[in-house]
Amino acid sequence: MNHLKNCLLFSTAMLAGLFLNICQTSLARTNIIDHNDDISYSNRDPIEYESGQKQVSLVNYNRAIAIDPNDAKAYYIRGNSKFKLGQKQAAIADFDRAIEIDPNFADAYSTRGIVKFELGQKQAAMADFDRAIAINPNDANAYYNRGIAKDKLDQKQAAIADYDRAIAIYPNYANAYYSRGNSKFELGQKQAAIADFDRAIAINPNFVDAYFNRGLAKDKLDQKQVAIADFDRAIAINPNFAKAYVNRGIVKSELGQKQAAITDLTKAAELYRQ
Repeated sequence: MNHLKNCLLFSTAMLAGLFLNICQTSLARTNIIDHNDDISYSNRDPIEYESGQKQVSLVNYNRAIAIDPNDAKAYYIRGNSKFKLGQKQAAIADFDRAIEIDPNFADAYSTRGIVKFELGQKQAAMADFDRAIAINPNDANAYYNRGIAKDKLDQKQAAIADYDRAIAIYPNYANAYYSRGNSKFELGQKQAAIADFDRAIAINPNFVDAYFNRGLAKDKLDQKQVAIADFDRAIAINPNFAKAYVNRGIVKSELGQKQAAITDLTKAAELYRQ
């Protein structure tokens, strides 16, 4: 991506034609947008994640724990608050305590797994997701989160199996369709990936990354006009989506639309300069 940015920053109106040729010959298309780091937090108590409530919540649950040191849910919710405040190790300590008090606290395992995942402890995160699923086999989020961890460990087929299970439990799980589509795309299953991106978009019509990745998949299948339509939609949702301008510009160039391609690539250069 550094080469892409340098190429884009090199673009000027005077050198636009040269810039286009350089980008065509030396740059591969942008890879799919992988938001598999966007693990699901919906197991958490929503009270603790309202804007401006995290510090208040922390104080309140400190008091609750002082009154009852064996209140597993109080430790769990305080752990959530600490996590949202960026205190990840302290959050894990609270989840540890919640689990010590209640060894069958599925949400505590699942959320501790999320924190470990964000700390790069993917195997430990998977172990927590495994335990959450063992306690509650119908936890769609735990399957989804475990799928993400497996995907990051390059276990794509196993990740797909977990996304399958999450979708079976919750058929309108847009992120699960999207992540499954990404895994299928990376396995070369472009049509199957498109079907998953279609479903994610049907559930969430403003799912900008699903449009973008579907556009990439269609381009790989040489469906260039419909790929452009997906990049158009991604840009309509997010007018500052530099990668969408880059890929749309490259596709337009391949279709002989040189001036339109230069316009897109120059816009991308402006966005990367910001």
